[in-house]
Amino acid sequence: MVLPVEGDRWIASVGSMRGAQAEPGVAGFDRQLALLRDPSLRELLTGAEPAGAVRGFWPGPGVRRHYERRAPRGLVAIGDAVCTFNPVYGQGITVSALGARALRAAAERHGGIGHRTAHTARKGIAAAADSAWVLSSSEDVRFPTTTGGPAGVGVRAQHRYLDRVIRRATVDPGVCKALHEVMSMVAAPTALMRPAVLGAVLRGGGRGRPASP
Repeated sequence: MVLPVEGDRWIASVGSMRGAQAEPGVAGFDRQLALLRDPSLRELLTGAEPAGAVRGFWPGPGVRRHYERRAPRGLVAIGDAVCTFNPVYGQGITVSALGARALRAAAERHGGIGHRTAHTARKGIAAAADSAWVLSSSEDVRFPTTTGGPAGVGVRAQHRYLDRVIRRATVDPGVCKALHEVMSMVAAPTALMRPAVLGAVLRGGGRGRPASP
């Protein structure tokens, strides 16, 4: 992807999957560009002037720590200290912000910082991570290299349904809007089960007529 940033500059990012990680530096970046089936990004960057060095990032595993179940009195953890996600979903900063809001609400409820505030905040911070964790961990178990995570008939059914949602979203504006809201964390995953969305997905599968812009 290529995204505009400050100073009339653009940031260009390419990614790779576990087991086929790109080598670091310019060589790895150029190789990943060459592997793209669509040449648009490669052609766009041909005449661009680099504003700095190529920087790589290899994320660690997704981990959730349940401080709301057990923690020293007064301890409040937030952000990545509570939950780390696969960064491809873009959830980390949002979950951190929701956790900060839960901490503020707890402090306002109890009139300041103290053990009761910490206890309430831990519960609120855990709840703020619930939807994001369910989405990312359930999707990551699709890959055979994933260890841990949810499993069973329910997860497989969720995969099949989400596949249909994604296919339908390419041709149905209502389904696309619901999917975008869920992935952007402005709506709960249950939004994909609203009657209008559920009906469109089950009736249409992956087929439909593209809407006019």
